Amino acid sequence: TIKFHDDDYIPDETHLGASYPNPFNTSINIPLYLNKTGNVKVDIFNLRGNQVSSHKYHLNAGRNILKWYGKNHNGLEITSGVYFITLSWENGFQSQKILCIK
Repeated sequence: TIKFHDDDYIPDETHLGASYPNPFNTSINIPLYLNKTGNVKVDIFNLRGNQVSSHKYHLNAGRNILKWYGKNHNGLEITSGVYFITLSWENGFQSQKILCIK
């Protein structure tokens, strides 16, 4: 689920903000800072490199927050462990590590 929180702040560069809370239990907020309006893709991978969840959006420039409820492609809750969030956009990508504790 994406929650749009556009504000007046427009960053110089598109980037992935620090997700919170981290570690998380049932859900995590993933801040996405876009320097221009455009298409982005947010993927969640497990330690084995398997894609757990994938989201595509057309977002406005500024700050946007994706709230991920820790569920895989089939709607099942993920298990405890280390995961990676990857933000991809027109000409770049960035990843960060998150920890789920059940």
